[in-house]
Amino acid sequence: MITVDGKIGVVGETSTPAATAMDEPLLIVRRGTVERDRVALRFQNLESSAPAAWVDYGVTAHPRPSPWGAFTFEAGWKPIGFADSCWRLVVDGTDSGLVLHVRP
Repeated sequence: MITVDGKIGVVGETSTPAATAMDEPLLIVRRGTVERDRVALRFQNLESSAPAAWVDYGVTAHPRPSPWGAFTFEAGWKPIGFADSCWRLVVDGTDSGLVLHVRP
């Protein structure tokens, strides 16, 4: 698990190849998450290689164990799946400090 602030993290990798961006979820964890919690996600583009400056959407916690509890937020890589792009992860308006990379 990768975290910067100890409150929000990513289970697994913070990068993925663009070719598999549609296949695997991005697993986001937040300390204290309980069933049916919902978060607003913003992926802020850090480079000009993607056509979008940001992508916003919400996700609901799903039962999936992580080091921080029984629930994770399964976000899709697909909305930010532009090859060779980097995105800052913002959760409920708070910058997580995490940067996600979509590889070529």
